Amino acid sequence: MIFASGVGMTYGKAALATRVLHDVSIAIPRGQLALLTGPSGSGKTTLISILAGLIRPTAGSVDVCGHRLTSLTEAENARVRRDHVGFVFQADNLFPALTAVANVAEVLRLRGLPRKAAGPVARAALARVGLADRLEHRPGELSGGQRQRVAVARALASRPSLLIGDEITSALDGATALEIMQLVRAFVTGDTAAVIVTHDHRLERFADRIIRLEDGRIVSDTSQEPS
Repeated sequence: MIFASGVGMTYGKAALATRVLHDVSIAIPRGQLALLTGPSGSGKTTLISILAGLIRPTAGSVDVCGHRLTSLTEAENARVRRDHVGFVFQADNLFPALTAVANVAEVLRLRGLPRKAAGPVARAALARVGLADRLEHRPGELSGGQRQRVAVARALASRPSLLIGDEITSALDGATALEIMQLVRAFVTGDTAAVIVTHDHRLERFADRIIRLEDGRIVSDTSQEPS
């Protein structure tokens, strides 16, 4: 599903250069839910942005769902994300003028689902995250936790091959955070995988694997049986 080899990322040049990732190699197969942990500034968000094809590393190669992202154009990378990857940002990144159901349906339509089919799928996805009574609310009418649940529903609605998330439960109360992670756990099957950045140790029990970054390097990589 994901194979990254020798990934490095440096911002700036010469005396102003800042190296954020150092020779990171990682392989995540189908059927695996991996948590990416580590202190702030360790390179977690940069790494998942590279794995999603949102930014290009300055060194190394990245293969996702059979596509070598580091050899593709920006437009080709965008198509891989559209067709294979669901991404949940730390900020919800919703369209402010659209209702919750329209936010989800719009992404489904961009992925080729007809308008008539997109609506019911979007409503079902929002119901799964506990927002069946908030379908027609716009982001400004929702709490931070509700907006994040819309973002999660939007990422899962199209049934991507790979889910990538950056602190997807940070705006949620404890009970809702666990409910969202149960949805993510259920999403991961023999045909799908997920990589989730988190600081919340309560979520570790859902993971098959916990990868820790420090100072732009993988310092531990532990497999476990999820509970």
